[in-house]
Amino acid sequence: MKLSPLETLKKWRLENPYEYAYQTQRNNAKRRGIDFNLTYEEWLSIWENSGHFNERGRKLGQYVMSRFNDIGDYSINNVEIIVMQKNQSDATKGKKKPPMSENQKKLLSSILRGRKITSPRSEEYRINLSNSRIGKTWTNEQKENMSANWHYKRNLT
Repeated sequence: MKLSPLETLKKWRLENPYEYAYQTQRNNAKRRGIDFNLTYEEWLSIWENSGHFNERGRKLGQYVMSRFNDIGDYSINNVEIIVMQKNQSDATKGKKKPPMSENQKKLLSSILRGRKITSPRSEEYRINLSNSRIGKTWTNEQKENMSANWHYKRNLT
């Protein structure tokens, strides 16, 4: 039975995960307009020498191949393997965000309207608050107020 082109690709990806990862990174660089001057062997050697090949990814705590100062091409002398958060931080270091347009300001204002901007509470504070309610019951008046006002707290008015 002959496999469809999609099934053939899926089979190849399963059989060649390293080469698939290499081609994916090369194609992503091309899509971003960055030259990728690493052969498969060079790319694999860099990853193997880092000891983090199996921890590759774009999620928190995973490792990426980064260009020094986020400048230039992907080449043997211009890449390092670093944790994703550092790469993300380096990429935005010293860059200013573009100013918001009036439409963006209005949208943000409408989203935030009615919300309190508060700092996150510490674990200790939340435990103390929870413990302060132990053994206490809500009065009927408190229950009615909570029930009657739930939609205000969720900006549903």
